Amino acid sequence: MAVAVAAGQTVAGVADALDCAESTVKTHLKRVYRKLGIRKQTELAQRVLSLESLRGSGR
Repeated sequence: MAVAVAAGQTVAGVADALDCAESTVKTHLKRVYRKLGIRKQTELAQRVLSLESLRGSGR
């Protein structure tokens, strides 16, 4: 969910793709934001991209 939203997909789009309610996606995202100590989707995108770069440098 976090990666999809960070990539710009909407909550509704993620819910549809995962066949779950939008409220479920929102709840999970709130928990991710809280655990990461972030407040904005742009911050989430930065975190996801930093993880991608770490994964890529290990090859």
